Amino acid sequence: MRTRRLVVVTAVLVVASVVLAGPAMKGNLHGKDGAQGFVKLKLDKADLLQLFEVQIRKVPADTYSVFVFDEKAEPPAWVEVGSLEIGTDGSAAKLKVNTSRGDLDPIGFDPRGADIEVRNSLAEVVLDGEIPAAKVKGPK
Repeated sequence: MRTRRLVVVTAVLVVASVVLAGPAMKGNLHGKDGAQGFVKLKLDKADLLQLFEVQIRKVPADTYSVFVFDEKAEPPAWVEVGSLEIGTDGSAAKLKVNTSRGDLDPIGFDPRGADIEVRNSLAEVVLDGEIPAAKVKGPK
């Protein structure tokens, strides 16, 4: 009887954690020569990464790498978290990681408030900005 209650309570807590996840936070990326983009971040109630998305547009065809600055690393360093490819058609590209759907967390640290850069294949910064730092709001 005691074991059954524990299983039910655990299941309810897991469901509540998913339902009560915080809102997505979105910030603009600023670029050269008309380049545009944004970064979106969503953390769950335990402040674990749930969604990380970077979208870029109005950039030349190329492969772009996304870097996030980890100021708490020893020594502080830029961490490459993924890449995007813009084809010759010039359409927008998106890097999207959704850990609630089984994707692995590419960042490995709390990225709120961290600097972010998108670099082209020549390692030139094309877009930059800051990942939103708003706190996840819990239930009232």
